[in-house]
Amino acid sequence: MGTQKLVAAVDVGDPAVDQQVKAALEALGCEVVHEPGVAVDVVISDSPESSPSQQRDPEDAGPVRLPYRVHLLHEDEPLPQAMGASCDDVVRYCRNFEEFKLRLQARLRVVEQTRRLVKLEQSLSQAMAKLQSSEERSRTLVESITDVFYVTDANGRLVYGSPNLFSYTGYQPRELLHRTYLKLVAPEDRRWLVALYLAKTAEGASEVACEFQALRKDGSRVWVDQRTTIVRDRQGRVVEYRNVVRDISERKAMEEALKEGEERYRSLYENVAIGLYRTTPDGRILMANPALVHMLGFETFEELAQRNLEEEGFEPGYPRALFRQRLESEGQIVGLESAWKRRDGSVIYVRESARAVKDESGRVLYYEGTAEDITERVTAEKALTESEERYRLISEMISDYAYAFRVEADGTMRGDWLTESFTKVFGWTIEELDRRGGWVGAVYPPDLPLWVEQAGKVLHGQPDVTEGRFVTRDGEVRWLRDYAVPIFDPAAGRVTRIVGASQDITEKRKLEEALEASNELFRALADAAPAAVLVLQGDRLLYANKFAKNLVGFSDVERRNEENFDVLKLVDPAFREQVRSWGYARERGEPAPNRYELPIRTRDGKRRWLDFSVVTFPYRGQPARMAVAVDITDKKATEEALLHAQKMEAIGRLAGSVAHDFNNMLLVIMAHAELLKLKAGQDPRFLAAVDGILGASTRAAELTRKLLAFARKQQVHPERLDLNHEVGGTLKVLMRLLGEDVELIWRPAEDLWPVVLDRSQVDQVVANLVVNARDAVGEKGHIWVSTANRQLSEEDCRLLPEAKPGRYVVLAVKDDGCGMDSEVLKRIFEPFFTTKGEGKGTGLGLATVFGIVKQHNGFIVVESEPGRGSTFEIYFPVVEGEKAEARDAAAPIPRGWETILLVEDQPEVLEAASSLLKQLGYQVLSAKGPEQALAVAASYQGVIHLLLSDVGLPGMSGSELAQHLVAVRPEMKVLLMTGYTQEAPLRTEAEKAWGPVLEKPLTAEALAHSVRQVLEGKA
Repeated sequence: MGTQKLVAAVDVGDPAVDQQVKAALEALGCEVVHEPGVAVDVVISDSPESSPSQQRDPEDAGPVRLPYRVHLLHEDEPLPQAMGASCDDVVRYCRNFEEFKLRLQARLRVVEQTRRLVKLEQSLSQAMAKLQSSEERSRTLVESITDVFYVTDANGRLVYGSPNLFSYTGYQPRELLHRTYLKLVAPEDRRWLVALYLAKTAEGASEVACEFQALRKDGSRVWVDQRTTIVRDRQGRVVEYRNVVRDISERKAMEEALKEGEERYRSLYENVAIGLYRTTPDGRILMANPALVHMLGFETFEELAQRNLEEEGFEPGYPRALFRQRLESEGQIVGLESAWKRRDGSVIYVRESARAVKDESGRVLYYEGTAEDITERVTAEKALTESEERYRLISEMISDYAYAFRVEADGTMRGDWLTESFTKVFGWTIEELDRRGGWVGAVYPPDLPLWVEQAGKVLHGQPDVTEGRFVTRDGEVRWLRDYAVPIFDPAAGRVTRIVGASQDITEKRKLEEALEASNELFRALADAAPAAVLVLQGDRLLYANKFAKNLVGFSDVERRNEENFDVLKLVDPAFREQVRSWGYARERGEPAPNRYELPIRTRDGKRRWLDFSVVTFPYRGQPARMAVAVDITDKKATEEALLHAQKMEAIGRLAGSVAHDFNNMLLVIMAHAELLKLKAGQDPRFLAAVDGILGASTRAAELTRKLLAFARKQQVHPERLDLNHEVGGTLKVLMRLLGEDVELIWRPAEDLWPVVLDRSQVDQVVANLVVNARDAVGEKGHIWVSTANRQLSEEDCRLLPEAKPGRYVVLAVKDDGCGMDSEVLKRIFEPFFTTKGEGKGTGLGLATVFGIVKQHNGFIVVESEPGRGSTFEIYFPVVEGEKAEARDAAAPIPRGWETILLVEDQPEVLEAASSLLKQLGYQVLSAKGPEQALAVAASYQGVIHLLLSDVGLPGMSGSELAQHLVAVRPEMKVLLMTGYTQEAPLRTEAEKAWGPVLEKPLTAEALAHSVRQVLEGKA
């Protein structure tokens, strides 16, 4: 029935009934008491009256209990008059005890509920009293505190504001109540403030804290701190926002000032020129500002932090142990000067102030301090000390003089006193000077006007410095630099005394004269030097010798005003800033190259290369530079020509090696094609295809010959030729190829000197040059071909690096076509380089010409400009002799029946040549090398009519093989062949022993004719 038991008393009078009632009450959770005087909640009695002592007063301080009287009646017993007819507190006794218990239980529930209602009413009354008291206290508190308090509803409308809200903001209550609180927020803070409150509300937060700028009615702004309590109902809906606002403008101002102070400190820390640091007592660097990092030559603090000052920070003469000892004993050091090591090992001097920071126990935590770079001052002090020492020594070694004169009223000067040093050097005493008419008696006569002028100035009150000469008693002339000062006597109204000091500058004058003589000698030597000599300071030109002026083309005005001329304007723009930076670095003592080559532009626009050697020396107290520049333009040209020749030679070697293998493949292709042609007869189904193969192979062989000509590895057959006759014959053929609108003009020289050339290669040179000229002139133009005799002298050869003095025949091909620029000219002889369109050139034409000319010990000179055509001049060295006979026409392909021993180390070449010979009717014995050839020759019982062998064989040359076989078979003829490899020595040896060597690739016609000629003894 409840958490607190009801207390009941039973007084029925019948023990048996009492016992049953008690049992029923206990079963219902009641506590039954028997002692009189105990307060009870329920009395079970058969009497309508209950004991007053047992009824609990509702105002009792204990648990709330209500006296409840239950009258127990028999079923047929009438209700007592005292209880009233309507009393429900009667439990009629019935014979069924369970019914009694149920009725009693219902009544007891009513008792308990009544008790609870009474207790609730009492609690409510107390709470209302407390709430009223709390509201009074809160209102009093809100009105008395300085913070602003206001309440808004769930939509942000102001429903309450403390009185200071209105005085603080300047608004009247009617201007704020029931209006949005955002009226009090600065416009730029409204959006984020609303977003914050919406987010916090959605999260279910109960409190919000924020800072923003509040807006007063007069437009002024203040920073405020707002703390909000979100009040919700039982369903979690927001009822209102209770806000406490505090003015934090002063705090914000302090924060801003602190931030500015921190920023100023940070800026000062990072930008101050003095180094700031913090180190551990054992020398580890904990902190250093950028000034100290850079002062010690490091890039970053992290790099500096790797250094330990205890181990490597101080110079040996400045031990850190002494610094640490003083710091820990005295607590701080001010103005200690020491020497530190920089990263590169150099030494800087610093003025250091530091203090030791200790903990409460007195243990040193770290050192912090400042370091000011005083290297410049210390260096200057050392220099000053050295200078003072030198001055002291010099002062002891030279004689300086001092004097004083009295000035009479008439202006006469009388000697007052004179230092003994003057008498010692000049031999005159002051008395002797007076007897000689005063100081003028010792003046060197030519300088008397100078000294008289000085005396006049000083007598009129003006100090003066004059340099002039005096004569000693012995007649020696000495130079003095005299400083005279007048002493004015106000009482006399005039100068009455003159004091002065003279410095003997005789030696200085002698040095100056010697220096001037030295300068004259320097200028004479510099002007005679075959190189440019320049003296510069910064960007100013202080001196330039004649060679330099003539080299760059100085005008007369510039020669007279050298210092106003910026010599760097002559340097090629691509090098100008680099040279300027080197000059400045050198004058600052920083590393810079002392030797370099660079191009300049002369006044007439020509580009010349100079080799500069530069030294630095002091001039009038400032660093200056002297540069000696040698003109190496010709050397550069020679180097470029040599480099080009080396490049072409390298490409040539590559081309020669490629052509060897290519020739072998072509031989196989051409041989098999010839076999097909011989077997095909007149069948048109095969002839066209075979002719196509042979045509392509022939063109490929021609391409190989061009490569070999360029590589200068093609086998040549030089003959004494009349170049006019050969060129003229070639031009007759070429004229039909040039077109009607291209005019070819042939100008042969008379009495042309003879040359030794390969006929076929002359044709190649002329054809390539004329075709190249035809492509340059286009559809219409002129081509001039000429020959000439030319004698080259030593002077001519300086301009032509590849030439040697002697006689030459010159073949010239000139056109009036499009011409070429300098970049194209550098590459025209490179293999496969062409300016023609795709499919219009192989790029081997001029490369072939280059190779042929070099192979004949000649050289080529090319001149060309865009739009002004090109001229190619080929120089062939001259020899004495007769011209060769004309060439014979080709004979028809012959056949044979003889036995031929064929030796070739390339299997495919061996097979192709063997098949071709067999097709021509010969019996062929094939051998893959010298050993097999010797074995075949030894085992064969018949006659071997011909040995056909490659020159270059593994283990034994073809010529050596022939010697072995001919020794055994004297009747055997020999024919050797080569594939244009690097077999020149072997070929020469073979030609001397066995006659002409057959060249690969072989055509059926060439092979057949050569074999028949050897077999028939015609070769």
